[in-house]
Amino acid sequence: GSVLVLTDLKDLDYRLRRQMLASLGVLALSLLIAFLMTRRLQRAIYGPIVQLGNAAKKITEHNNFSIRAHKLNDDEIGDAIDAFNAMLGKIEQDKEELTRLAYYDPLTRLANRRMFSERLVFALENARRSGEQMGLIFLDLDKFKNINDELGHDIGDLLLKATAKRLETAIPETATAFRLGGDEFTVLQVGATEKSMTETAERILQAFGEPLILAGRQLSISSSIGIAISDGHDNVSSIMKSADVALYRAKDAGRSNYKFFHQA
Repeated sequence: GSVLVLTDLKDLDYRLRRQMLASLGVLALSLLIAFLMTRRLQRAIYGPIVQLGNAAKKITEHNNFSIRAHKLNDDEIGDAIDAFNAMLGKIEQDKEELTRLAYYDPLTRLANRRMFSERLVFALENARRSGEQMGLIFLDLDKFKNINDELGHDIGDLLLKATAKRLETAIPETATAFRLGGDEFTVLQVGATEKSMTETAERILQAFGEPLILAGRQLSISSSIGIAISDGHDNVSSIMKSADVALYRAKDAGRSNYKFFHQA
């Protein structure tokens, strides 16, 4: 015999639909969770790494070690960014120290011969373009060698330090002092006239006129000063030679005075 079973498929279809919707819901929820986890991982790992790379790129392009990477999280990557920024700070300090050693005299802290050469070229070019004159002073200490020989180099170094301080306080804001070496100093002054350069020279002589107390000794110092003024049509060699000629004229005139270079 046989058995014939008749049933309504609507209930089966309803169950299948519910199962499909439930599966789609689980799938959507899984995708959402995966998306959120990816975003979090991107924010926690990928974002800081990209930001770190962008900071390194800017530093390379601009040669600017003051740029810093921003720390986004307090985790291992945040610690790496802190280490990266600390490294940049050390590099920046070392760069500043190298610049100081390259352009400043370690004894007197004045700008050195290298910076003087660069500034002199710039001052001549600026005078030529602007029509403003620039002034150059050459000076050295009278009988400095005798002090070095009699009292020793330690006293001589103290004397040079004191000279640098007095020189800086004597010159105007428009002027910069340099130490070329030994007891040789120079001053560059922008917007120079014979009157303004005379005032500068007289202030320098006055500053040097006060006795110094160094290591329990009272020392008197004086300086011979040579001055050259240019409208920018000189070159570096010619204006330095002019100031040097004026310096030796001051020495020949008895020291502790100043002389201008005049073409005549």
